[in-house]
Amino acid sequence: MSDGPSITPEGLPPAWLDQIRNVVKSEKPRLWLVLLTSSVMAALVAAVSSYWAVERKIAADQNLETIKSRLELERDKARSRISAYNKLAQNLNTFAVRLDGFASFVQISRRDPSTPKRVEHIRRELDRVGDSEHGVIDARNDPLLNGTRAQQLVDNCLSKLNPALSNARINPSASLPQIQSAPAQLQEIITEVQRDVAKEISNIR
Repeated sequence: MSDGPSITPEGLPPAWLDQIRNVVKSEKPRLWLVLLTSSVMAALVAAVSSYWAVERKIAADQNLETIKSRLELERDKARSRISAYNKLAQNLNTFAVRLDGFASFVQISRRDPSTPKRVEHIRRELDRVGDSEHGVIDARNDPLLNGTRAQQLVDNCLSKLNPALSNARINPSASLPQIQSAPAQLQEIITEVQRDVAKEISNIR
C-alpha cells in the first residue's frame, strides 16, 4: 500500500500519528478500528465533525451571499422602475400643461374672427403639444413599464385623444371638448404612477 498525502488533522501528538501509520501500513488494515486507542479515535471523530461543521458554515455563507445578491438585484430593478415611472410622470405633466394651454388659446381665439396669423399660432401650439406627446410615448415605451396599469392608462388616453388632436388642425373648436378633458385624465394617470412609485420605494427599504 503506497504512502499518500496526509489527511490527519493538525495538532495530533506524534505518538498518535505513529500509531495510525503503523496500523494503516500493516498487513491487516481492517483491524485498525480495534487497534487504535480511544484517544486517537476521539481525535479523528472530532476532526471529521469539525470538518463538516466548517463545510456547513461555508455552504451557509455562500447561500447567504446568494440571497444578498438576489435582493440587491431586485433593489436595483426597483430603482430603475422608479426612474422610469418618474420620467413618465414628468412627461405626462408637461403634456397636460401643453394641452391646457392649447385649449385656453383656442377658446380665447373663438371670440374674434379667424386670421392667418391666428391659424399659424394654433398650428405652432399643436406642434408643441405633439412634441410633448412624443415624450410621453417615449417614456411609456420603457420595457420596465411593460404590463403596468400606468402603461395601459396611457394607451387608453392617447387612443381617445389623438383623433381630436388630428381634427384640431382642421377645426380646433370642434375638438375642444375632448382636448379640454384630457389634462384631468392625465392627472389621474400621474396619480396612479405616484402610487406605483410608492410601492417600488417600499420594496427597496
